[in-house]
This record gives sequence, structure tokens and C-alpha cells, in this order.
Amino acid sequence: MKATTTSPASGQRQRWRYVTLSAVAALLSAATAVLSAAVAQLTPWTDLCSDTATHPTATVHVVAPASAPSALWVLEEALRDANVNVRTATDDDDVAADAPFTKPPVLGTTTTSTDVVWEHRIAFPGVERPCHALARGQRYNHAPVWEWLVAKPRMGFLARELGWSFVPETIVLAEDLAPTDDVATITQPAFMWLAKDPHHRHVKLLEIPPSEHDWRTELSKGVVFQRRVVRPWLVDGRSCDVGVYVLVEGDNVHAFDDVLLRCAAVPYTSKLRQADGDDDDEGEKEMEEVVVHGVPEQRAVVIEEDYLDAAQLPSLSSVHAHTQSTRKALVKLLGADARQWTIGVTDAISTALSGARRAGSPVPAVPRAACGWHTILPVALQPRALPCGLNDHFFELLRFDFIFNRTLHPHLVEVNASPNLKPRNELQTKLLRRHMRGVVSRVILRRGGDVNDGWLSLEDWNLV
Repeated sequence: MKATTTSPASGQRQRWRYVTLSAVAALLSAATAVLSAAVAQLTPWTDLCSDTATHPTATVHVVAPASAPSALWVLEEALRDANVNVRTATDDDDVAADAPFTKPPVLGTTTTSTDVVWEHRIAFPGVERPCHALARGQRYNHAPVWEWLVAKPRMGFLARELGWSFVPETIVLAEDLAPTDDVATITQPAFMWLAKDPHHRHVKLLEIPPSEHDWRTELSKGVVFQRRVVRPWLVDGRSCDVGVYVLVEGDNVHAFDDVLLRCAAVPYTSKLRQADGDDDDEGEKEMEEVVVHGVPEQRAVVIEEDYLDAAQLPSLSSVHAHTQSTRKALVKLLGADARQWTIGVTDAISTALSGARRAGSPVPAVPRAACGWHTILPVALQPRALPCGLNDHFFELLRFDFIFNRTLHPHLVEVNASPNLKPRNELQTKLLRRHMRGVVSRVILRRGGDVNDGWLSLEDWNLV
């Protein structure tokens, strides 16, 4: 049998082929390792694509108000239902409340302590917890830029500077008052002005016009005076406000497909009708049958805790029982005017958000503020200087509260940065549970939107 021999050139080729394949394999292995490490760093929650994950996908630090520690229980319930690890504290517990900020976590590692901080308090922490305390990927539920809307004096000032017709006239500074001999023209007639505390609630209808001294004293305390909406749109003879929930993530704005309707416990009174310039006495008979404590006009205008909702109003209860939606019941009640109502709401929301963004940006896009907003804004109203404004670190859940006049023109009376998440009855419990499930999916787990989670674009919210 003839022996097989290998030439030197053939052996050399085989050795080069082995070396080349080994090098390629080593490079592929290294590239795979680098890619895996990058993915781990970029995605703090690696189980989002897996439906079989059994351990928590994120950690949320919830800071509730000390005066009402259960105020965020719907949020906490939604987080736990989504298999999220929840840590709780109250805003008077300095150690617990500050923990996520004083020692920011390194996300994407096994030592992650907090992915999202959800704090009930409205004011942005500012200097105590500056933006740079947020680690890469960590998120906070209050964006500094929206302080232009949620702080009553700042929204009043911004509305006047930008000429917003959908915000009632608001006096925020003593300089806004007319000269001494003309103050009476501002304060007359009675029942025309509301005094609003800078904090939540504490709204008072002014029956007797105050003196100039009282105006200036209250303004110095941060109280703002807002003109009452006259000839309001009434539901079953009652003044109402409509709360629209809005979720903002960067440039993405969504509105919840249901609303919070709150109608005054006392029907609109004849004195208010006279102040509005109406001569009819419609509703006076109703007033005779209502037993109230305190000033009837106050309770007929200012929405308090004993308000009536859609299920308690004859004009809405049957449709609401069928649809389980306050917004759908209102659309049915308004009929052909419903489209005008929804467009008025979304236009006002878009304009307000856009104005706040421009006011909070380093280079204002408003001609009247060519020198910079902070140079024309009184020091007392300037938002705190922060190293960051509106970026991926922040999201915001807001509620825009509207009162409508008889022509359905919207009046934005307030924007809440921490809308109440503690329902008062079964109706609100259903609304807030569905509302919060969508929020958790979108901003906590970052799974994006779902057609059934109730959060719509402003364009889709207009559809009736």
C-alpha cells in the first residue's frame, strides 16, 4: 500500500486555517460578552420580555404624606399587582424619605435599591435633593418645569403674560392691584372673587369685598385671588368642575379616557344668579329645601368633600350606570355640543403644557420674554434654579380641573401635581384602579401603552 504524504505547503495552510478560526471564535466570544454587559447596563429590568418572571421587576419608593399615609394606596396596590417591589415612607420621616436620594443606586446591577421614586408632596425637593442625585435610569414623579402650572401664583402670572383666555383673571401680586382710589372697581360686586391658599384646598368665596389693606396682606402671604366663573354650566342646577387626568413623559402627553366630575353639594343660589346678572329665580325653590351649614353661596361654588358625582345626579346616573364612564355620560348629556367640549379641554391642556415648557427652557421662545423669563418674573414667583428640567428622569401625573360657562368655554382653575389617589366610593375606586394600572405599565415598567389601559393621545381624547 502506498503511503500518503503531506507537503510542507499544505501543512502550513492547515495551521493558518486553525489559527484564523481560533481568532474568530475568540473575537465572537469577546463581542458577545461586551454586548451582554451593555444590555445589562442599559436595561435595569431584564425580565420585562418574560411572562414567567416571578421576582419583582422594579423597586418603587413611595413617599406618602404623614397626615394621610394611606393616600397612595391605589398606587401601592397597582404596583404590587404588577409584581413591583414597593418601599414606603412618609414625608415626615427624613431618613426613609431621603434614602433613595442620598444614596442613589446603580441601576442594572444586583445592588439596585430604587428604580422610581413616587412622592406625594407637590413642591419639587430642589436644593435638598437636586437633580444630580438621580442615578442613570432612575425616575422621579415630579418634573420641575410643571411648577409653572401647579403653583397657583405662577400659573396666574404665566396665563396673564401669555394671554390665556382659558384661565380666569388672577391677582398674584400687590402690584397687580389698581391704584388706591380704583380698588373698589376690582372688588365689586360681591361674590366675584375667590381667595385661594397657595396649598391644596382652602378656597373661600368672598361675599363682602375686602379693603385694599386686606388684599395686600393676603397677597403677601401667598394667597391668590381668582375671578369666579360667572354663569357656569350647571348639571341639575349645580355648579360642577371636571378633572382631566394627564400623564406627561417627556414629549408624550396622554389623557385618561374618563374624568372626575364633582358637583357642589348645594344648588346654585339666587344671590349668585343676581351677581351673574341673571334676573330669573330658577333654583330658588330648590334652595328652600336644602339644609346647609355656613354660607350657602360658598358651598354652591366651592367644591368640598361632600360633592356629588355622576352616579348621584339624575341627568347622568342612568347613562353612567350603563356605560360605567362619567365622560361618556357627559358626552351623551351634551349631545351635539360634546365635540366643542372635548376640543376646548384638549386645546387648553396643550397650550398650558407648551407654555410651561417654553417658560422653563433656558432660551425662552416667547417674544415678551426676550430678556429671559427670570428677568421679568418677580423674585417671589421664580421657580427654584435646578440643574435639570424636563428629561427622561421625570414623569408627571397631573389633573387639570376645569369649570365651564354656559357656552361650554373651558376655564382652567387649577392644576394638581398630586391628584388624590384615595377613592371616596366604589365609583372612584374602579376609575383609579384602571387609571393607575396604565400608569404603572407605562412609566414604571416601561412596557409602553396598551389600547385597553385607558390612556389616550389628546387627539384620540377628542373623539366622541
